[in-house]
Amino acid sequence: MSLLGVGTFIFRLSYKVLSQKIFYPSALTLLREGSI
Repeated sequence: MSLLGVGTFIFRLSYKVLSQKIFYPSALTLLREGSI
């Protein structure tokens, strides 16, 4: 595996984790506020 491939893999992995940590709480908050 090339260095670029490793970097891309790490970037995608961290991006997925970050988007889940940011997206899911905000989506839950929006759903909660929308249902009220």
